[in-house]
Amino acid sequence: MINKTCVTCNCDKSLESFYKATANKDGYTGQCKKCKIEYAGKYRVNNITVVLEKEKEFRLNNKDKIASYRKKHYLANKDKVALYKKEYQVLNREKLSKIAAQSRIDNPNRAKDYRQNNKARINSLNAKRRAKQLNATPAWADKDAIKRMYIIADFMKNKLGEDYQVDHIVPLQGVNVCGLHCESNLQLLTARENMSKGNRFA
Repeated sequence: MINKTCVTCNCDKSLESFYKATANKDGYTGQCKKCKIEYAGKYRVNNITVVLEKEKEFRLNNKDKIASYRKKHYLANKDKVALYKKEYQVLNREKLSKIAAQSRIDNPNRAKDYRQNNKARINSLNAKRRAKQLNATPAWADKDAIKRMYIIADFMKNKLGEDYQVDHIVPLQGVNVCGLHCESNLQLLTARENMSKGNRFA
């Protein structure tokens, strides 16, 4: 096996321990991977402002390239990405809740602006949800009781000044199980609680 001496740590290591560099005679970097990573980490800490500025400039100048790479990576790793997101949300639930709460304070009109700028998407999602509710409503459902839940939600919103929403205890589009659109599967939650719950059966 061919070895090479790292110019930084002076250790003899296999060529697999070095990054490839076509500009060099032997085709490999002078520093081993470990030393280069350590150097890059120290450089970033000591020059964080310069590094962040360069990264920002790169993102601005390569939007299409970055978007294309992310799309390809997502399509090739859908299951891994979904699992990572789920694990991250579970492990950082409190942190994410604080960020979301602060974002609502800093951008009180964000939701309203999003709805105005994405009317076609909102209408499509609402139509899809209405169709889902219609298909999930059994013949024996008490439609008056269902209607009263929505009336109560509006009343509490106007009375208490906090957005209350009618939530399906067992989601209509759950991951492992789908519920029905009937009075016994409905509950009142604040908008914050409902967003936190998502499509989970909890």
